[in-house]
Amino acid sequence: MKILIITPSYYPRVSGNAVDTERIKQGLVLKKHKVLIVTPDDYKLDKIKKFNPDIIHAFHAYKSRIGLEISKELNKPLITTITGTDINKDIHNNKKINSIKKVLEHSSTVTFICKGIKKEAEKILDIKNKTKVIMKGIPIIKETNFNLRQEFKYTKDHFLIILIGGIRPVKNNIFPIKPINKLNSIYTNIKLLFIGPILDKKYGNKLKKEVSKTNFAKYLGKIKRKDIKGVYKEANIIINSSDSEQCCNVVLESASLGIPTVVSEIQGSYIWTKGKTKIKHYEKDNKEEFYKIIKKLYEDKEYRKKAGIDARKKYEEIVNNKEIQDYIKLYKKYVLNVLGQ
Repeated sequence: MKILIITPSYYPRVSGNAVDTERIKQGLVLKKHKVLIVTPDDYKLDKIKKFNPDIIHAFHAYKSRIGLEISKELNKPLITTITGTDINKDIHNNKKINSIKKVLEHSSTVTFICKGIKKEAEKILDIKNKTKVIMKGIPIIKETNFNLRQEFKYTKDHFLIILIGGIRPVKNNIFPIKPINKLNSIYTNIKLLFIGPILDKKYGNKLKKEVSKTNFAKYLGKIKRKDIKGVYKEANIIINSSDSEQCCNVVLESASLGIPTVVSEIQGSYIWTKGKTKIKHYEKDNKEEFYKIIKKLYEDKEYRKKAGIDARKKYEEIVNNKEIQDYIKLYKKYVLNVLGQ
């Protein structure tokens, strides 16, 4: 099969969608399928026509809505994956909802990464008879010689709390600064590090301003995807304070490596916080609860060790070892219909 994947962003710009589509691409190529990845702001219809895809897979109903036009132009089936931003932000925007509905109405199947988001979407959108959940697969985290502590001159005595993600309001990157400032006044070896591209200039400037007021927080900028394991391995705690997620890649990756992980308790993080084994979590925007969790993880080595073990257990419970097979099966359902086989 030949699959056209449309994603809001792709390498070298690192984002959750870029990580997901690259993982899926690599899996499909290993299974001898051909894949072309394009972004809505960087594609050529002539190149797509020459590629002649059997099926189109768009990630993000709104941002990748160009998939609707391409599907109609080529008369090829469209699969759309709903993202956390789609369901938590865009469908509540009167200027965007009609575009989203048109895309989903045309889509043969609407896929989700977790059941909670699917249920939420089905309450609002008329898609109940065409939805499917395909959980995320094994993350691609390559070995690297990069070492965060060596690169930025942090010692083994520094306790590194790291937030990885694009700098923009929906990621709520600024949230941890105040509670960790309170903790740093007691334990001065604590460092709060922000890693990721600035995707919203105004918010990025605000983050930099807040960071400049402290002696413990630092924005390190972007780090190449190929070196990300050199970040995770040096982290004492990974945090995700986002307002909107659907099984965040950073959480999946840190949990796979058994790193103590703390997440905001939002709809998309429910997958991590439910059940007997749970990743550490706090009520969204609750600075005091967040502070208490981080303080406990810092002060209690055994508690921190168990948090890492629990993160790994939760990862093993969640990760989809058959992600690529699931997508291939879904694609074939419509490709065979188109080809008349």
